[in-house]
Amino acid sequence: MLYCAHGAGWKADDRHGNGLAALRLRRLHEEHMMMPTPTVIDIAAKEVAAELQRQGISPDERVTLTIEPELIPGRRESRKLVIAAGLTDDDIDKLIKRAQHEVEPLLPR
Repeated sequence: MLYCAHGAGWKADDRHGNGLAALRLRRLHEEHMMMPTPTVIDIAAKEVAAELQRQGISPDERVTLTIEPELIPGRRESRKLVIAAGLTDDDIDKLIKRAQHEVEPLLPR
């Protein structure tokens, strides 16, 4: 916030003789308050570093990362447990395929 020593600050009026100064301060304030529109990019977590590099963002520059809420409740917690057990994504895929093959004959046709 900018400070004006006379009158009512950046929203001042002519009653205190500082209307022009307040107008200049208001314009300066508005120019500095206008922020560029953020860029939203929807990518996989493994692609974040490469995308930041493509955007020309240096490794020391600060960025804000938004993590979307889970679509499947408990998925992240379950994944942590599976990884802690030493299983890879390929192992998980094999287990899922095996379970599908076991269940398919039981499904009504």
